[in-house]
Amino acid sequence: MHKKHTGPGRQASHASQPDIRRGRGGHGHGNRSMWDDLFAQNSAPWGNIPSAGAQFALGYFEKKGVRRVLDVACGYGRDANELAQKFEVTGIDSSAEGIRQASENAMQKGVVATFVLGDAKMMPFPPGSFDGVLCNGILSHLTPAERDVVARQIESILRKGGCLVVSEFSIGRRPEEGAKELDASEAGEKGTFREHESHGGEMVHHYFRQEELKALFPAITFEHAEAKEETRSNGKPARLKWVLAGVKR
Repeated sequence: MHKKHTGPGRQASHASQPDIRRGRGGHGHGNRSMWDDLFAQNSAPWGNIPSAGAQFALGYFEKKGVRRVLDVACGYGRDANELAQKFEVTGIDSSAEGIRQASENAMQKGVVATFVLGDAKMMPFPPGSFDGVLCNGILSHLTPAERDVVARQIESILRKGGCLVVSEFSIGRRPEEGAKELDASEAGEKGTFREHESHGGEMVHHYFRQEELKALFPAITFEHAEAKEETRSNGKPARLKWVLAGVKR
């Protein structure tokens, strides 16, 4: 599934054609049409600064000798294309518009990455395909049952001894004003909110405790955990997110 990097710095000519592949269908995180609409209306809704998870993964993966990296729910590619400067990167997302933008952004940045249109719950990769996986901002938008499915997929495609960096919302900071907490009987857990009514009220956010997030990945021995405040592209603070990292046993 990986393209070989061309030249020093793992960068490619701007004339290179993007590598877009289609995996199995499905909605991935949340409603697929909602994410398509979001990306179409705002080509970089979270800015172009790499996420806290990706910034940590750059050094962590390099230290661990990682070569092949998967960015789960890569969106418009702000993290995948940053990681592609050092690693062989594949990004997967259920949004066709996100994948299109990710591919265009890779060409503009002069990096080589493979982008797959597919469902994180049914990823089209054989077991042990990747040395490193970045999971940033998808689990918070899933139901408890969906999270388990995605976590098992991630553990499967990560080789033994491979590295996982997972970054999701921390319960250490409450949601933005106007968010409505779902009843635990409806959500199946506490700490889940419905936000962004502008998207039809569809977007659900779950805020994790550290141990809750770690428990999703029993095959991973975590060796790093911190809560980091992300910064928006306008310089204003965004959400507080966990950045957890570990190795598959």
